[in-house]
Amino acid sequence: MRIVDATGNELNSVYLALSEEEASALIDALSELRSASTGWHVHVSDSAYVSEVTVYREDDETAIQ
Repeated sequence: MRIVDATGNELNSVYLALSEEEASALIDALSELRSASTGWHVHVSDSAYVSEVTVYREDDETAIQ
């Protein structure tokens, strides 16, 4: 697991407080991750599009470019 901020700086931990809808979106993203092709990523946002989690394969540097 690699956790970084938007500029690539490593973070040791994060805390996610999710609504039921946000949790469902994250679960769906994690399910897609299992069979993700090269370059795949998904953004899970709050309803106001203010906060975002980007999910991608840890071993795929092309997914965040």
